[in-house]
Amino acid sequence: ISSDIRLSSVIFVGVRLEQEFGSWRIGHVYIISAFVGSLTAALFIKNNPVVTSSSALFRLLGAMLSVLIRNWKVYSDKALLALEFLCSYALVLFV
Repeated sequence: ISSDIRLSSVIFVGVRLEQEFGSWRIGHVYIISAFVGSLTAALFIKNNPVVTSSSALFRLLGAMLSVLIRNWKVYSDKALLALEFLCSYALVLFV
């Protein structure tokens, strides 16, 4: 079930960011963060093969948070609600 939640989260967040920045930028952010996250996990977990997309997902959530903070005045009436949703969403995925 957790992989289904992660995949739907990547789609939910990725589509929104792709509309904002374009597919090349978001694709680069996703691939680089997935590679760095897998490399970091491989350094700390020595005897087990590891493939992870969690680092890429949290990087996309971080990018979405930076967009929200950067465009705070545009989202003035919805900004607090969006920030609460984004933080609670990240907390659920983290747990």
